[in-house]
Amino acid sequence: MSLTHNNLSALEDVQPFIPSLRNLYLKGNRFRCHCGLSWLQNAMSKQNYGFTIEDGQKILCDDRQLVDVDLNSQACQPYILPLFGGSWNQSIGKDVTWLCQFVSNSDTTRRWILQDGEELLEGQCRDRMCVQDGSLNIRCLHPEDEGTYSCVAENLHGTDVRNVQLNVQMLHIQIFPLTIADTFVTISWNTSKSLARDFILKIHDDQQPGHSFEMGNIESSLKMSSYTIPDLKPNHKYKIALCLKKNDFKIEVSSTRVLTKDENFMNGLGIVTDYTSIAVVSLVLVIISGSCIILSGSWIILSGVRIYKIRCMVETDSASIKPMVGSASDYSSMGVTAAEFDRAEKSKLMENEITLSTGDDLNNIDLVRI
Repeated sequence: MSLTHNNLSALEDVQPFIPSLRNLYLKGNRFRCHCGLSWLQNAMSKQNYGFTIEDGQKILCDDRQLVDVDLNSQACQPYILPLFGGSWNQSIGKDVTWLCQFVSNSDTTRRWILQDGEELLEGQCRDRMCVQDGSLNIRCLHPEDEGTYSCVAENLHGTDVRNVQLNVQMLHIQIFPLTIADTFVTISWNTSKSLARDFILKIHDDQQPGHSFEMGNIESSLKMSSYTIPDLKPNHKYKIALCLKKNDFKIEVSSTRVLTKDENFMNGLGIVTDYTSIAVVSLVLVIISGSCIILSGSWIILSGVRIYKIRCMVETDSASIKPMVGSASDYSSMGVTAAEFDRAEKSKLMENEITLSTGDDLNNIDLVRI
């Protein structure tokens, strides 16, 4: 296995993790002369260590050949591995995690010092910050999380410290009022990039501490967004804050303060609500709606009556079919010939729009010929 030219500063014994390892190459790294590399010296000097260091003469620590340094005689204070940089930039609402790992040959304790000086040991938490397996995890970054964090490793031989400066990057959003009236305010805000995040508005009454309410959820996008806040009190000071919502956390992104107009502001603009006119118009609409319903019902009833009359007329005409067709003897007594009888009967049937069944065919009628 080759780990050459990887800019390594320390290395733990790899044999327990890779039992099948037979050859190892390590030249070109920048090891620090530390007792944590004593296993590597032993591997280079022993023939039956389990694997062979193929380039032992080319391995350096602090610009010296590792084989020439007596690591066992040195006081072995802990050495924290450079697993994170000295500066860390992250956006608001995101999470960060730093792993504090050290090498040492004696019992060593480890702790994290937060940006406000408070310390967290292994397994401890404070609000959104927890230490687990040597890692410090901060959930949902707030602006107040910005600062310097330190990992401290300590044993009987000394102490090592590694610092990281956290810079919380804010969203480029500016909130400002568009319209200020007596009982409502319209505010707007701009965004510098598309944000698939949820926002809420928090409104604080500066003249009544502790009195606040929220409006949301509000989506923000590339284009400018606006929102109207109703039910405010005239001549009152309010703080309006646009907040990013992530899970149970609400982070203030931008805010502004407004003073609502006095209660006569709308009247001064000639904008008056005429409740009498509203009531009259509403009453007229109700009457018109009622009239439409009554007319619709009357039309349905009249349509039903017409249908009933038509059915009665059809039934009456059907009942009068037989009397309209006389017998041959009746016509013969009047001196009517068979041909005249045939034409007369067909004329009656056409006038009354009646069609006889096949069994009543006029040709089958027994006529008296003169």
